Formats: sequence, C-alpha cells, structure tokens
Amino acid sequence: MDIEQLKYFLAVYSCKQMTLAADTLFISQSSLSKHIAQLEKEVGVPLFDRSGRTLHITSAGMDFEVFAREAVAKHDAIIRQLQNNLNAHQSTLTIGTIPVLAQYDIHKKILAFGKENPHIKLTLIEEKGDHVLKLLDDELVDLAIVRAEGLNRSEYKVLALAQDELVLILSSQHPLAAEDTINLADLAAEDFFLLDVGSLPQQPVLQACQRAGFSPRLRQSFTRIETIIGFVAENDGVALIMEKDLNAFDQRRICIKKLTVPVTTTVALVFPHGKHLSPASCCLRDFLSSR
Repeated sequence: MDIEQLKYFLAVYSCKQMTLAADTLFISQSSLSKHIAQLEKEVGVPLFDRSGRTLHITSAGMDFEVFAREAVAKHDAIIRQLQNNLNAHQSTLTIGTIPVLAQYDIHKKILAFGKENPHIKLTLIEEKGDHVLKLLDDELVDLAIVRAEGLNRSEYKVLALAQDELVLILSSQHPLAAEDTINLADLAAEDFFLLDVGSLPQQPVLQACQRAGFSPRLRQSFTRIETIIGFVAENDGVALIMEKDLNAFDQRRICIKKLTVPVTTTVALVFPHGKHLSPASCCLRDFLSSR
C-alpha cells in the first residue's frame, strides 16, 4: 500500500465511477482498476461493490476512506513543510567582513559551511569596520564579522569567533627592543603609526593608551600593515598591531613585544538585536557557534 494507491482510491470514492476517476487522474481505466484490485487484495476485503452499473462503496470502504483521507492529508502536509524549509534555505547570504578571515582561520569555517550547505549562495564583502557596520545597519548585508570592541551591546548581538591581543612593534634599534615585555605607560612620548581600517580596530589601541594615562601621539595612519612595518623598521615610530595580523608579513626587520598588561580583542559575528534572521543566516550562525 502506498500514497498513490490511497489517492486512486479516494478519486474512485469521490467519482463513484472508474472511467471518470481515471480521466481525473490522467491514467487508463484498466490501470486504475488494477491498482484498486491490488489495494483490495492487500486489505483483504472489497472496498467497492461492482454488482451494478454504478460503483458503490462498501461498509469496509467507508471505514477505509477515513484512514485514506487522513493518511494522504498528513503525507501532503509533511511534503509541503519539507519543501518550504528547503525553499527557505535556497537563498543568498551576504556577509560584510573586515579583512581578517585568513588570519583567524575563519575562512576555513566558511568554506566548510559552504560544502555542507551548497544550497546557500554565500557572498562576502570586505570593508573597513565602520563601513561593515553601516552595511549591516542599512540591511545591505545579512551578518557582519567585525572586532567586538566599541560595539554597543544593546544594539548588536555578538557571537565570538576568535581572540587576539595587541602587540608592540618597534625597530630592533629602539631602546625598548631589549625589554621582554612593554609597559604601555613607557610609550607616552613615542610617535605612533595606526592602522586605518575603520574606527573600530583603533578602539583597543586608543582605549589601552588612555588607561595607561596618555593619548597616543599620532605620526600617521596607513591602510596597509606592511607600510607601517617599513616605517617602524626605520626607527621612525612604533605601532600597536593585532598579533595575528602580523603573521603574514616579514618580521625580520622589527621586534615584536608583548604588553605587560595584555590587551585582548574579539573578532565576532554580529547582527542587530530584534532583527529577524533568515533561515540561511540562522544556519550560518548555528554552524559557527558549534565550531
């Protein structure tokens, strides 16, 4: 017994005639009769009385009709639900991100997500941190990956993805190059280079210096880390950079020093409070939270 046979039975029950039922189902009368006969053989009792010109339902057939109608209704309902769920996931998902995916191996998680969810078309937009948040606020991206420092937690939900800490880079000729760790207060008179990739990445630097009792004396901002390394290597100033951001660059001409009081940062998946997330967004959020 299968759903198709039950639907054939219900068609004959409604039409009370094999020919009309067969036309409704777009199959031949002989094929329909064969299906009904197989069904009656399986249940062990006749479901229709074929003694006259008009088909009549038997008492057993009337009982069977209740079962058949409920079974078909449940079958159709679960198929609709599964199809709706599939269609809901067959969508695009756009993520705004600061350019840190490789440094923190987040790109590997996103690639794994794509392999497990090929029905979701994923698009990444790399921008500065403040630009990424504006894209999120303007609903031009579904989710954002930014540093969590400086975020208003009453406005955004934050899912931590990776941790990092600030380190000091300076020339090997700098007087502090011999120190094991650096007290930030000792840098009050230094010229600083800042990485200009949006306001949010600078927040940990500015806040850490303020806690140490000074505002950093800005020499210049650059958008590329290798430019900062070049100037620092010439003993032209110092810089505070996220440790993992330095891994991709030549470090032979500079010294990297930990801070006496560590200053940590969090890279996070971010979305606004109260925003209804699409099924695809929820799927990625749940995937990343389980990794």
